[in-house]
Amino acid sequence: MRQVTAHILILFCLLWFSACRHADVETFDAYEEDSMQTRELQFEDLDPENRAIQAEWLAPSTADYKLGVGDQVEIEILSVEGSLSSTFIMPDGRVYYDLAGGVHADGLTDRTRAGGTVD
Repeated sequence: MRQVTAHILILFCLLWFSACRHADVETFDAYEEDSMQTRELQFEDLDPENRAIQAEWLAPSTADYKLGVGDQVEIEILSVEGSLSSTFIMPDGRVYYDLAGGVHADGLTDRTRAGGTVD
């Protein structure tokens, strides 16, 4: 009984795949000369009033920039020559530098630091 059911299931799958393969699908042939010429291109007319750039789009942001995952930051230890290094904020939101453990940086701004707000 199991063999009959398995054979029927396999036969059904083969017929289904065969039907899908031969479905009427429009294809593109780059070597066919008239393939693009027979189609009529449709373009949407744009309203010139909606294309104008608004002044507030060009104004600089007044909000503080927040660091986020993937941002590149430069770290330098003051009074230690040659300590300048460039790194990224990792997916866990932390910056890893040299032997120091990860320091949380995701969401910080120039007015905040890992321990709290800068006064």
